[in-house]
Amino acid sequence: MRLYRHNSTSWGRFFTGIVGLSNMTVEDRYLFAKRYGSICDLARDKSVRTDKVAIGSLRCYWFTPAGSPIDRAVLYLHGGAYIGGDETISYTASRLASALGMRVLAVDYRLAPKDPFPAAQHDALAAYYWLRSQGALEDNITIVGDSAGGGLALSLAMLLRDNGEQLPSSLVLFSPWTDLTCSGLSYGFARDPALRRNALKFAAKKYAGGRKLDEPYISPLFGDAQGLPPTLIFAGTRELLLSDSVELARNLNRENVSGEIHIYNGMFHDFPLIMYFLPETRSTMKIAKKFICDHMTVRNEM
Repeated sequence: MRLYRHNSTSWGRFFTGIVGLSNMTVEDRYLFAKRYGSICDLARDKSVRTDKVAIGSLRCYWFTPAGSPIDRAVLYLHGGAYIGGDETISYTASRLASALGMRVLAVDYRLAPKDPFPAAQHDALAAYYWLRSQGALEDNITIVGDSAGGGLALSLAMLLRDNGEQLPSSLVLFSPWTDLTCSGLSYGFARDPALRRNALKFAAKKYAGGRKLDEPYISPLFGDAQGLPPTLIFAGTRELLLSDSVELARNLNRENVSGEIHIYNGMFHDFPLIMYFLPETRSTMKIAKKFICDHMTVRNEM
């Protein structure tokens, strides 16, 4: 596991005025997310074709950029602390598909508190099985997740490994939430404009549904990292979840799992998927595309 550090200039230029987000109540953040979702729908990449997919009762969406290879696919699991985030799928997934030049299957998995763990994990597994059945071979499927979706991607990979299933070619995790006990060092000092510890602890309890927060499939940071696929991690120094990424990288390194962690100085939680226009985002997407392609079987030209 290699560590890369990147300088950043965008914090001072763009984001000093949004620190107030971290002071919102849970209810205010929910309303903000709904309004933000409406804005995100307008900001989706309209050059990317969108098709609805029904996998039983599970809703998914194909995002297909022009010229994308048919034998490669990304399974995308959105963020939102397991209680939201579905309203931003069209924005994040379309921008992700465009930046990577690959088809993206976005999973509208069930959310807490109505459907606590393991509903989201089961939905992610169903989508992965379906994707394999569509001709995208296992060695050409990458799982990408951001925030809670990053933790879910890791949890899914652990489940596949534990069941003796074929693993994806790689994992790409943007600011993954891997510790639902919220006990890492960065929870005590990070000045994140997008997240607040109390809000995360509230969401964690809703998602766990009465189960222990440190169960490995709920908090994959506490699970066994042995045998996981190559993993790419992105994080910012200002984010509340920085320790989730750093400690995960250490766990992967101890188990000789190949991969990289890229830390962007001054950047906040999930910046690559929240702000597609940043130079730092372009940097992460370039790195992610190369990492994904390097671990896939080449059958078509990009």
